[in-house]
Amino acid sequence: MKREKKRQARLRVQQQRAKEKQRLAEAASRTAQDQVAAKDAENQALREEFAAKTQALQQELQDTKDEFDRHREALMNTVREQSKETKLLEQLISLFLPSKEMGKVWERALWNEEAEVWTLPQIKPRPKFSQVVKLPTLGGGGGGGGGGEEDNAAGGGGAKTDPYTGGGVVVSDEEDRARKEKEKEKERRRRRRRKEKEREKR
Repeated sequence: MKREKKRQARLRVQQQRAKEKQRLAEAASRTAQDQVAAKDAENQALREEFAAKTQALQQELQDTKDEFDRHREALMNTVREQSKETKLLEQLISLFLPSKEMGKVWERALWNEEAEVWTLPQIKPRPKFSQVVKLPTLGGGGGGGGGGEEDNAAGGGGAKTDPYTGGGVVVSDEEDRARKEKEKEKERRRRRRRKEKEREKR
Protein backbone atom coordinates (compact mmCIF):
# COMPACT_ATOMS: atom_id res chain seq x y z
CA MET A 1 0.00 0.00 0.00
CA LYS A 2 2.77 2.34 0.91
CA ARG A 3 4.62 1.36 -2.20
CA GLU A 4 1.57 2.17 -4.30
CA LYS A 5 1.26 5.59 -2.68
CA LYS A 6 4.92 6.30 -3.29
CA ARG A 7 4.58 5.18 -6.88
CA GLN A 8 1.55 7.44 -7.40
CA ALA A 9 3.38 10.33 -5.74
CA ARG A 10 6.34 9.86 -8.10
CA LEU A 11 3.92 9.73 -11.03
CA ARG A 12 2.28 12.97 -9.93
CA VAL A 13 5.68 14.61 -9.61
CA GLN A 14 6.67 13.35 -13.03
CA GLN A 15 3.39 14.56 -14.50
CA GLN A 16 3.89 18.00 -12.96
CA ARG A 17 7.41 18.16 -14.33
CA ALA A 18 6.17 17.06 -17.73
CA LYS A 19 3.46 19.73 -17.68
CA GLU A 20 5.99 22.35 -16.61
CA LYS A 21 8.30 21.33 -19.45
CA GLN A 22 5.36 21.43 -21.86
CA ARG A 23 4.37 24.86 -20.57
CA LEU A 24 7.93 26.13 -20.96
CA ALA A 25 8.15 24.60 -24.43
CA GLU A 26 4.86 26.21 -25.47
CA ALA A 27 6.02 29.55 -24.05
CA ALA A 28 9.31 29.26 -25.93
CA SER A 29 7.41 28.33 -29.11
CA ARG A 30 5.10 31.34 -28.71
CA THR A 31 8.13 33.58 -28.14
CA ALA A 32 9.81 32.21 -31.27
CA GLN A 33 6.61 32.69 -33.28
CA ASP A 34 6.26 36.23 -31.97
CA GLN A 35 9.86 36.92 -32.94
CA VAL A 36 9.30 35.48 -36.41
CA ALA A 37 6.10 37.49 -36.81
CA ALA A 38 7.87 40.64 -35.66
CA LYS A 39 10.74 39.97 -38.07
CA ASP A 40 8.29 39.33 -40.90
CA ALA A 41 6.52 42.60 -40.14
CA GLU A 42 9.83 44.43 -40.07
CA ASN A 43 10.89 42.87 -43.37
CA GLN A 44 7.52 43.74 -44.93
CA ALA A 45 7.90 47.35 -43.78
CA LEU A 46 11.38 47.45 -45.26
CA ARG A 47 10.14 45.97 -48.54
CA GLU A 48 7.35 48.53 -48.76
CA GLU A 49 9.77 51.37 -47.96
CA PHE A 50 12.23 50.10 -50.58
CA ALA A 51 9.44 49.77 -53.17
CA ALA A 52 8.26 53.33 -52.46
CA LYS A 53 11.80 54.70 -52.79
CA THR A 54 12.34 52.72 -55.99
CA GLN A 55 9.12 54.07 -57.48
CA ALA A 56 10.06 57.62 -56.46
CA LEU A 57 13.50 57.25 -58.06
CA GLN A 58 11.99 55.82 -61.25
CA GLN A 59 9.55 58.74 -61.42
CA GLU A 60 12.38 61.20 -60.83
CA LEU A 61 14.44 59.57 -63.57
CA GLN A 62 11.49 59.72 -65.96
CA ASP A 63 10.88 63.39 -65.11
CA THR A 64 14.58 64.14 -65.68
CA LYS A 65 14.50 62.30 -69.01
CA ASP A 66 11.37 64.18 -70.10
CA GLU A 67 12.94 67.49 -69.12
CA PHE A 68 16.14 66.58 -70.97
CA ASP A 69 14.15 65.63 -74.07
CA ARG A 70 12.28 68.95 -73.96
CA HIS A 71 15.51 70.87 -73.47
CA ARG A 72 17.19 68.98 -76.30
CA GLU A 73 14.25 69.61 -78.64
CA ALA A 74 14.31 73.31 -77.75
CA LEU A 75 18.05 73.42 -78.49
CA MET A 76 17.54 71.61 -81.78
CA ASN A 77 14.82 74.09 -82.75
CA THR A 78 17.19 76.94 -81.86
CA VAL A 79 19.96 75.37 -83.94
CA ARG A 80 17.61 74.88 -86.88
CA GLU A 81 16.41 78.49 -86.68
CA GLN A 82 19.99 79.76 -86.41
CA SER A 83 20.96 77.61 -89.37
CA LYS A 84 18.15 79.18 -91.43
CA GLU A 85 19.24 82.66 -90.38
CA THR A 86 22.86 81.85 -91.20
CA LYS A 87 21.88 80.59 -94.65
CA LEU A 88 19.88 83.76 -95.26
CA LEU A 89 22.80 85.94 -94.19
CA GLU A 90 25.20 83.94 -96.36
CA GLN A 91 22.94 84.44 -99.38
CA LEU A 92 22.62 88.15 -98.67
CA ILE A 93 26.39 88.52 -98.23
CA SER A 94 27.03 86.63 -101.47
CA LEU A 95 25.05 89.32 -103.29
CA PHE A 96 27.80 91.78 -102.39
CA LEU A 97 30.95 89.71 -101.81
CA PRO A 98 32.24 86.73 -103.79
CA SER A 99 33.30 83.70 -101.74
CA LYS A 100 36.99 84.51 -102.33
CA GLU A 101 36.58 87.99 -100.88
CA MET A 102 34.50 86.62 -98.00
CA GLY A 103 37.43 84.37 -97.14
CA LYS A 104 39.64 87.46 -96.92
CA VAL A 105 37.14 89.06 -94.56
CA TRP A 106 37.30 86.03 -92.27
CA GLU A 107 41.10 86.08 -92.31
CA ARG A 108 41.42 89.77 -91.48
CA ALA A 109 38.40 90.39 -89.24
CA LEU A 110 39.20 90.96 -85.56
CA TRP A 111 36.84 90.40 -82.64
CA ASN A 112 36.57 93.27 -80.15
CA GLU A 113 35.96 91.68 -76.75
CA GLU A 114 34.97 94.93 -75.02
CA ALA A 115 32.54 96.17 -77.66
CA GLU A 116 31.52 92.63 -78.69
CA VAL A 117 31.65 93.54 -82.36
CA TRP A 118 33.80 92.55 -85.34
CA THR A 119 36.35 95.01 -86.73
CA LEU A 120 36.09 94.39 -90.46
CA PRO A 121 38.60 95.25 -93.19
CA GLN A 122 37.85 98.01 -95.67
CA ILE A 123 35.69 96.93 -98.61
CA LYS A 124 35.44 98.74 -101.96
CA PRO A 125 33.39 98.16 -105.15
CA ARG A 126 34.93 95.80 -107.67
CA PRO A 127 36.39 97.61 -110.72
CA LYS A 128 34.10 97.69 -113.76
CA PHE A 129 31.33 95.98 -111.86
CA SER A 130 28.13 96.41 -113.87
CA GLN A 131 26.34 93.15 -113.25
CA VAL A 132 22.63 93.43 -112.56
CA VAL A 133 22.00 91.43 -109.39
CA LYS A 134 18.85 89.35 -109.31
CA LEU A 135 17.41 88.54 -105.89
CA PRO A 136 16.17 84.97 -105.34
CA THR A 137 12.44 84.40 -105.72
CA LEU A 138 10.40 82.92 -102.89
CA GLY A 139 10.24 79.15 -103.02
CA GLY A 140 13.06 79.00 -105.54
CA GLY A 141 15.26 76.86 -103.35
CA GLY A 142 17.89 79.58 -103.06
CA GLY A 143 18.63 79.37 -106.75
CA GLY A 144 17.34 82.83 -107.50
CA GLY A 145 15.44 81.68 -110.55
CA GLY A 146 16.91 81.14 -114.00
CA GLY A 147 17.06 82.83 -117.35
CA GLY A 148 17.57 86.36 -116.00
CA GLU A 149 19.75 89.22 -117.08
CA GLU A 150 22.76 87.47 -115.54
CA ASP A 151 22.45 84.64 -118.05
CA ASN A 152 22.30 87.10 -120.96
CA ALA A 153 25.38 88.92 -119.71
CA ALA A 154 27.45 85.76 -120.17
CA GLY A 155 26.47 85.45 -123.84
CA GLY A 156 23.75 83.44 -125.50
CA GLY A 157 23.99 79.77 -124.70
CA GLY A 158 27.25 80.25 -122.81
CA ALA A 159 28.14 79.63 -119.20
CA LYS A 160 25.69 81.21 -116.79
CA THR A 161 26.98 83.85 -114.45
CA ASP A 162 26.35 83.35 -110.75
CA PRO A 163 23.48 85.64 -109.64
CA TYR A 164 25.08 85.68 -106.18
CA THR A 165 28.49 86.95 -107.30
CA GLY A 166 28.83 90.29 -105.56
CA GLY A 167 30.56 93.45 -106.64
CA GLY A 168 32.66 94.11 -103.56
CA VAL A 169 36.31 93.33 -102.90
CA VAL A 170 38.34 93.58 -99.73
CA VAL A 171 40.86 96.38 -99.69
CA SER A 172 44.44 95.11 -99.41
CA ASP A 173 46.71 96.13 -96.55
CA GLU A 174 48.71 98.39 -98.87
CA GLU A 175 45.58 100.12 -100.13
CA ASP A 176 44.29 100.48 -96.59
CA ARG A 177 47.54 102.07 -95.45
CA ALA A 178 47.50 104.39 -98.44
CA ARG A 179 43.90 105.37 -97.68
CA LYS A 180 44.75 106.14 -94.07
CA GLU A 181 47.79 108.13 -95.15
CA LYS A 182 45.61 110.18 -97.51
CA GLU A 183 43.17 110.86 -94.70
CA LYS A 184 46.02 111.97 -92.47
CA GLU A 185 47.34 114.22 -95.21
CA LYS A 186 43.91 115.78 -95.68
CA GLU A 187 43.69 116.38 -91.95
CA ARG A 188 47.14 118.01 -91.94
CA ARG A 189 46.07 120.30 -94.82
CA ARG A 190 42.89 121.28 -93.00
CA ARG A 191 44.91 122.16 -89.93
CA ARG A 192 47.37 124.25 -91.99
CA ARG A 193 44.48 126.11 -93.60
CA ARG A 194 42.93 126.83 -90.21
CA LYS A 195 46.23 128.16 -88.90
CA GLU A 196 46.68 130.36 -91.97
CA LYS A 197 43.18 131.79 -91.55
CA GLU A 198 43.87 132.47 -87.88
CA ARG A 199 47.09 134.32 -88.77
CA GLU A 200 45.27 136.37 -91.41
CA LYS A 201 42.65 137.43 -88.84
CA ARG A 202 45.38 138.69 -86.54
